[in-house]
Amino acid sequence: MKQPIFAFTALFLALCLAPLPLQAAEVDADGANTPDRQDVIRILQLSGELDNVRLIVRKMHAMAKERYSEANPDRAERVAEIVQQEMQAELNSALPKLADMMAEAWLPHLTQRDVNVLLQFYSSPTWTKLRGKRQEISQEGMILARGWANAFAQQADQRIQNRLQEEGLAP
Repeated sequence: MKQPIFAFTALFLALCLAPLPLQAAEVDADGANTPDRQDVIRILQLSGELDNVRLIVRKMHAMAKERYSEANPDRAERVAEIVQQEMQAELNSALPKLADMMAEAWLPHLTQRDVNVLLQFYSSPTWTKLRGKRQEISQEGMILARGWANAFAQQADQRIQNRLQEEGLAP
């Protein structure tokens, strides 16, 4: 008698806990669904996330150009053209796959409502203005951060020395 009840309970739990096969999108606590992958890719494009890849490829391009040009010093100019063309072709081919992979990483952390808000922001004149100044702002921030880090290190070092002296541990 216990086996049929156990089997029924196991079947009931399996049906209740299994995801519904016809479920179109997950729903979060707010009732918002899982975002559309293409919308997330659009965010990656508008936000400049994919532009970071271009910076890396530029560095790779410079290294490849140098390496191949050194191997063919008499034809360095032609080699540089080929390296440029092939690196660009590969980037054009590989970037959509990278965008899809990046979107995959973002999807579990966003709802469609989040994506809509981000799309609205990244499509705004405010973001366009900030995006155009990102490098300038980053450089200014790095200069400020260096100054802060130097002051922090000096203050922390002084505190450590004072404490070590207080406890008789200073040289």
